[in-house]
This record gives sequence, C-alpha cells and structure tokens, in this order.
Amino acid sequence: ISKHTRSLAKELVKRLTRLRHGNGKRAVVIYGAWTEQKENTMSVSSGPTVAFNIVRQDESFVGYNEVSKLAMLHRPPLQLRTGCFCNPGACQKALGLSDKDIHDNYVVSGHVCGDQIDIIQNRSTGAIRVSFGKDSIWEDLDALVTFIEKQFVNYSKDGSKPSINQLNKDALPQSHLQLSEMYVFPIKSCVAMRVKSWQISRKTGKLKYDREFALVDSSGSAMRMYSYPRMALIRPVIDLDAGLLIVSAPNCKDLVLRLDQFKDASDCGGSVKVCGNKCGGRIWGNRLATEWFSSFLGVQCWLARYSNNGEPFPCDNTAVKNRNSVAFSNEAPLMLLSEDSISTLNEVLSAQGQKLTTSMQFRPNLVVRNTLKRDFLRENSSPNMDKGKEILNGNGWNPEDSWSTVTIPDRDLKLIVVGQCARCSMVDYDPTTGMKGKTLRALADYRRQHGQIMFGIFLRAADDMHLTNKPADRTEYVLIEEGDMIGCSQHAQKDEDIQC
Repeated sequence: ISKHTRSLAKELVKRLTRLRHGNGKRAVVIYGAWTEQKENTMSVSSGPTVAFNIVRQDESFVGYNEVSKLAMLHRPPLQLRTGCFCNPGACQKALGLSDKDIHDNYVVSGHVCGDQIDIIQNRSTGAIRVSFGKDSIWEDLDALVTFIEKQFVNYSKDGSKPSINQLNKDALPQSHLQLSEMYVFPIKSCVAMRVKSWQISRKTGKLKYDREFALVDSSGSAMRMYSYPRMALIRPVIDLDAGLLIVSAPNCKDLVLRLDQFKDASDCGGSVKVCGNKCGGRIWGNRLATEWFSSFLGVQCWLARYSNNGEPFPCDNTAVKNRNSVAFSNEAPLMLLSEDSISTLNEVLSAQGQKLTTSMQFRPNLVVRNTLKRDFLRENSSPNMDKGKEILNGNGWNPEDSWSTVTIPDRDLKLIVVGQCARCSMVDYDPTTGMKGKTLRALADYRRQHGQIMFGIFLRAADDMHLTNKPADRTEYVLIEEGDMIGCSQHAQKDEDIQC
C-alpha cells in the first residue's frame, strides 16, 4: 500500500510541476518534502500526501477556497483538504510567513484557523492538500491535474485572459430595454408569484411583500430550498384586494392568513439569520400555520415576518440594526437578470449536453429584454464556431454587468446597482420540482470572478424620498408593469456614466 500511494503522489508532483502558463511561469507551488524530489527518485520522507497552492500567470495566489469550491462542482466531485491542516507552525514555515505576518493576519483581518479568509495582502493563508489511500487509482490524480489545467492554467503568452465582456460596446446599437418578466417571492425560497403589475417602493426598491416572510428552523435560520427541496412545492399567493396570504401545496388544504393580523406575532429572539447575516423579524401566524408548514416539510419550523405594515419590527440586536436589511433578501431589495444572460448560459449548457434553464432558476425580481441587441449579436456572431465554445473563450454577453443605474422613466423610478449576485448551489435546484441539476458548474466555466460565480445584479432605490423639494403628489409606492421601457447607464472608465 505504501509503495502504491507514494507512487501516485510522485506522479502527481511530477505532473503539477510541469504545469506552466503561456508566459513560462509555474502554475503550481509544491510544499514539503516533495519539493526536493528528483525526476526518478523517491525520498524516504516523502509520503502519500501532497501540499500545494495554485498561482496565476502574474504569480498571484489563487485562494484555496476558490479551488475547493470549484473542485466540488467537478463531476465526479474532487475532495480536497484546505487551510493549515491543524498544523499552523508547519503551515507558517512552508508559506514563509513571519510571526508578525501571523499576528497581523489576526489583528487586521480577523483571520483564524478554519475561516474562509484564504488571501491576505496577496499572500495565501494556507494551502491545498491531496491524500492518496489504498483505493486511490491513477485516474484520480489524472482528474485532478486535468481540472487544475482547465480551470487555472492560462496559455496566452501576454498574460491576458479573455473577458466575458470583451464585445465592442461602441459597435452595439442603442439599447431598447423592456421589462419582460416580474416576480414576487412572498415566502423566501418558496415558489414565486409571476405578476403583470406590482407596487415598488421608491424609498427602498423593494417590491411590496417580496421576501416579506421566511420559514425559520429551531436555530432561527431562514430555511433554503437546497436544504429542504420540498419548499419548491409551496406556492404562496398575495391577494391584495382581500388582504390575504394564501399558501398551497400538493395534497394539503390551503392555508389562508390575513396580512393585517399581527396579534399572533411573537418574538423570535429579535433576529432571523439569512445566509449568515441577521435580520429583524417576528414569528407570525397562529398555531395552525406552524403545524401546516412543519407537517408538509417534515421538520419543526415557523413562519416569520419582517415588518408590520411596511415598518420593520423593532429589534434589540445592534448588529441587525446596523445591517440596514430590507426584508429577508440576501444583499439587496431587488435582483435583475437580462434575457441575453440566460440565452448565453443556455448556449453553454447546450454545448455541455445539459438541460436548458429559464430565468426562474435564478429567482430574479425583474427580467429585461433587449431584442435589438440580441438580433445584433446573432447577426455578428461567428457562424462557423460552436457558440458554447465561443462563450467559454470569453465571448459571452451579459449586458447588465456594466450597468450603474436602472430607471423606469414613465414611472419616475430610479434604481442603483449595488453589485453583482454571487451564486451558490441554490441555482442547481429546479424551482418547480426541487430536482438538482448542474447549472452552477456551467456558470463556473465562464462567470467566475475572484472565487465567486457572478450572475445577475442587485439593485436598490436611489432613495430621494427625503428631498424637501419633491412633488407633493409623489408617493413612496409606484406601480410598475411588464412592458415598461427601461433605461440604464453604464460604468465608464472616467467619473461619468454612458447612457444606454
């Protein structure tokens, strides 16, 4: 067994050492006894484990968390151990960190063993480790080397890497954007309501009742579909005229709750955790509601509500107050996608032989259409090149990446882009069935930025409701409709925006 596993480790080291970027720079740094290996010898001190880090063409480190997350998306998944492997002293020595470096990492960045901070001041805080056992085979190491080469080795000689937004924007015609789809998610992670028209707050940018409710477990955390797939079968509907929340699910009697009934609201510890962040909230609904959701999902849970008639429930938790959250949303009140982005992803999925997807898979609030740009791109694409491969080579088209503001002029509404949406395994789950696919893996092939997989943009309101000279009849809520024309401005290199 020892000879077998050490032979595999030696072969891995040899192949990793030979990985070079197009400019001749090494792609992998090896640590430990294997760094002293000669081509055809095996040191007594060399064992069946190999510790290493991956470096880019400019010799900057790739974070080990980024490598680990992408490895888990590989099919079959690659299991890597990362960090300092419960041996901080050896880790410090291998990485060449001084005692002051270790101290500063903790004091300045708060880095401790086991956290997700893998790069501090362009230096790695840990490494990646591969271990071979009696059941390991040559195909295992080959899969790992192939994965590293595909994901991290850049063979261009000038150090450049194709960008997902390298299309010549000057050659594009003027935008003709239209709001094509609109969704409200009354209960977080459950089925969306497709709406033709809906009220949106000029103050926050939140669609009325969007993610107003969440199901929470016994720890106070908001439940998510990737942990509880049956949430994809829970269909909440807001009846504005009757003032009701109506919840349905297969083989269950509809649960009907009044939106204006707050006497059953109770304290849930002052906060609800959403993706690790705390939001204010209260347990809401009567005993019947708790039994209904708990029975259907097969786990004890409660329905929580964020606000009382539009005003957040009071909260004693300082961290929650400072977060400035809007309902049970992850990072911002609104998420927007373009149909062009979905089309680009479907080209990749098609090239990989995977099932195509729809905007619903990404749980956006707003979906915009631009038929003029889509026709332009179709007419100017390479007819003899496989479209999916063209996208993976850096010719994808996600127009919203460059936007800084979004407006609906006819509704006197202005929204500000606060960042791109970092995706997790939630997008792998079909929102209608809860079945898992491989969407995140396809996105990782061309939408990866600094360890995160970006798709879609977050928006919030420009928040000018406080202005003293605003029109007297300008209310906080305004009605927007599918079919409304959309305006946007793009980020420019200088301190000015380009209208589109």
